[in-house]
Amino acid sequence: MSKKLNLWTFFSLGAFSLAVQTILIREYLISFQGNEIAFAIFYAAWFFWIALGAQIVILKNNTEKYFPLILSLYPFLALLEFFLFRSLRGIAGIGTWEFFPFQKILPLSILINAPFSLATGIIFTAGCRLLKNAGDKNAAVISRAYIAESMGSFFIGAGITILMLKMINPLLILVVLSLFFLTISLSDALYLKRKSAILLSCLGLILLGFIIGEHNTLIEKAALYRWKQIFPKGKLIREVYTPYQYLDIARLK
Repeated sequence: MSKKLNLWTFFSLGAFSLAVQTILIREYLISFQGNEIAFAIFYAAWFFWIALGAQIVILKNNTEKYFPLILSLYPFLALLEFFLFRSLRGIAGIGTWEFFPFQKILPLSILINAPFSLATGIIFTAGCRLLKNAGDKNAAVISRAYIAESMGSFFIGAGITILMLKMINPLLILVVLSLFFLTISLSDALYLKRKSAILLSCLGLILLGFIIGEHNTLIEKAALYRWKQIFPKGKLIREVYTPYQYLDIARLK
């Protein structure tokens, strides 16, 4: 695999994964309505699955042949987790304004974090193998990968902060970033000539393009869906994302 293309993939991986992490933990906190313990639970589950994904690549030979396919699925796993965290109270069977018990949030956090974080571990480790096959020496592989990923995280960290301050809806941010990430995945699939990954990336780009065109409808339905879990007897007037917290403006029916 081309070294430049692979490093650009790592850059995109760092950028996309940090953006997703930022958006997911915000959704998680809104659903859980928790405190500092919520951060510990979220990140414990997040890094557990990343470590497991990396271990799978170490134990299984030729895992890197699935690299383009997993890369193509990656944005959809992010969207899946977004809606799972938004559905957290409904999945747990927690009633309106009921306190979220620790014994329920812990296993759910571990399970819901699995798809995206597991894929992150697999992608990073399999990508390192491809980088090594591109001619890098063993000592340089991890360093180059971490540098590229960290730079991606740095730039998107600043970018998503600006977007949040501008109060742009996180779901719209996630869909747009997913679209851009799929273009990287398509480039990798075309270079490696993996037909299944090419087809999946192309279909994903078409689907996400359609969603962006209808994003107002999607955002409205997603807001109503969460509101029904919080206070079904009220009528949602407006969903407001501020730089500091999430607000729902509603009235009694």
